[in-house]
Amino acid sequence: MSSWKITLILIMFMWPAILFIGVMIFLEIRKIRKHKKQPTQTIAATLISKEMIPTSTGGLKSGTVVHIHHYMKFKLENGEEKEFEVLPEQYAVILEGNIGELTFKGDKYLSFYITNINVNREN
Repeated sequence: MSSWKITLILIMFMWPAILFIGVMIFLEIRKIRKHKKQPTQTIAATLISKEMIPTSTGGLKSGTVVHIHHYMKFKLENGEEKEFEVLPEQYAVILEGNIGELTFKGDKYLSFYITNINVNREN
């Protein structure tokens, strides 16, 4: 097979991968720009639920790595519910039913200042 045929075959199979990578980069940049435009909001809220979701990578032969994602769902004073992925340290110290001031920007959790501690539930 001549070298120009090999080059043509490589180009035919490489352009979809390059296009895919380009689209993924474009979408990520767009997401970052949209997030930067969002205002930082602080609003009264109640923590209504917490959830840990494990995800695993790898296979049986290569070993499995488990990552645990921590989520907290808040009910805002306007009735809207918002869920955020949070750090394990943040997840551990806030109990369901706690009331406080939730600060977030877009879909990113920033902080939760507790004003009323829930002492009736164990989580």
